Amino acid sequence: MKSTVMRQTVKMKPRYALLYEMGELTKAELDQLIQEWRHEFDRANKPNFFSVAWPCKILEGEEARCRHCKWAGIPDEILKQFESEHKALAPGNELGC
Repeated sequence: MKSTVMRQTVKMKPRYALLYEMGELTKAELDQLIQEWRHEFDRANKPNFFSVAWPCKILEGEEARCRHCKWAGIPDEILKQFESEHKALAPGNELGC
């Protein structure tokens, strides 16, 4: 029973992404979340970024970036905005998440 609950939880959207999509965040909450999401996005786009996937698998490159952004709960709409801004600053660096 516990493993079923865990699997369902993993498939659910992060709470803040869901609240964002529902339009239930205050301006202050949204401003703070965008700042946090931007930090995690920027972190995932640093050179040599990697992510450790369960069980003990190291991800690099686009796969690591996409997994990290998903882990951070960045909504698709916000992620596309960040990617667009990132591409404008670093042409030829397409993330494809």
